[in-house]
Amino acid sequence: MRKTDLREHSPLSVLDEFPIHQLPEPLQVFSMSDPQANERYWFSVNDNHGEVFMSIGFGIYPNLGTANAHAIFVHNNLCRAKKIRC
Repeated sequence: MRKTDLREHSPLSVLDEFPIHQLPEPLQVFSMSDPQANERYWFSVNDNHGEVFMSIGFGIYPNLGTANAHAIFVHNNLCRAKKIRC
C-alpha cells in the first residue's frame, strides 16, 4: 500500500509561516479574481560607468495559468531583449 503524501492535499506551504499574506488565506489561494492579476519578480544590475545593463524577470498569472519571462542586456548602446510566454 502506497503511503499518502499529505502535502498533496493541503493548501499550506512552507511560505505560509512568514508574515507576507495579503488575505487570511494560505498563499496558494490567490487574492484576486481579475484574469490579468499577476505577480512579478525581477532583478536588474548595471556597472558604475553606465556601459552595461542587465535585467531578468519572471511573472505569473495565477488566474490564467500562464507565465512569462524577460531578459534584457545592453552594452555599448546595443540592446538585446527576449520575452517568453508559456
